[in-house]
Amino acid sequence: MTKRWGMFGLSTTGRLVTDFVHPPYCAACGVRTDRSDSPFLCEDCQAEFRPTATHWCERCGAPCGPYQDTSNGCVHCRNDRFAFGSARSLGVYDGRLRQACRLGKEESGAALLAGLATLLVEVQAEWFAAGEWTAVVPVPRHWTRRWWTRHDPALVPARHVAERLGVRLRADRLVKVKRTPSQTSLSTTERRRNLSGAFEVRGGRALVGGSVLLVDDVLTTGTTTHRCSRALLAAGVSRVDVAVLARGVGL
Repeated sequence: MTKRWGMFGLSTTGRLVTDFVHPPYCAACGVRTDRSDSPFLCEDCQAEFRPTATHWCERCGAPCGPYQDTSNGCVHCRNDRFAFGSARSLGVYDGRLRQACRLGKEESGAALLAGLATLLVEVQAEWFAAGEWTAVVPVPRHWTRRWWTRHDPALVPARHVAERLGVRLRADRLVKVKRTPSQTSLSTTERRRNLSGAFEVRGGRALVGGSVLLVDDVLTTGTTTHRCSRALLAAGVSRVDVAVLARGVGL
């Protein structure tokens, strides 16, 4: 991936447009913000959402100890098979980050998700800088979900991550062809069966031979990202890595 770290700052015109679409107030707490580094979150909320962990499992993105070898996984994923190569998150799906991810699913949650995505790229800057992705792809929803809400909690962070990295967003290639019950209401075994054959790649010639950064809001068991990754690899993608706002541990 060609490094375009200059894109991490908004231009004057970009700031004016951003201020018009999303007034300069923190999307998490509502106080006025100067849009310093993260254009949607105030400094206090950035500090609160910033994780205390400094080391992460190479496979699943869960926080781990500084001296653990996680090349083959950690205690949370060692017995799992993942089609994606590695994963990173902003933090554990708990406390205020969990509340923020839930609020982000609501119609008014786009700015909050954008702020978390911006902070994610900053916190995991070293991992993102080492990536060689040719496309950013959001985990898709089934088309019938748009009847209920046009807000997409995976597309919003994917768009902002793509902009920050200077990598093309491909939101139309991976599709969910099977409507399934929510994963949150199912057991681990049921989750695996639930998503079997649920994802397909369409018009994926542009992805063949390239590497994909798959983006979602939350990773819990990894079933969804695993199934999406399998579909992408079957379509000719060479490698898939995963970036999420929160990593569910022990759920």
